[in-house]
Amino acid sequence: MEKEYLEQDIGEVDLELLVKDALDEALINEEGRNVGMHENHCDKNIKEYYIALKNGEEAALKRQEELIEEFKNEQSF
Repeated sequence: MEKEYLEQDIGEVDLELLVKDALDEALINEEGRNVGMHENHCDKNIKEYYIALKNGEEAALKRQEELIEEFKNEQSF
């Protein structure tokens, strides 16, 4: 976001241009090309865990319960 947007009254901001600039930055940015690819978010262990979970394997189901409890007790939000 450009500095000029921060210094303007919200009524003076060209929202269409602001959204276009934000989309361009998010989608055209070289670093953003792989966002959403499974290679960025999954590894062999995670793949095996989800397959085991789908198959109802006891160890995976136990881990799922542990993760749910950790999430429920998370204090950061």
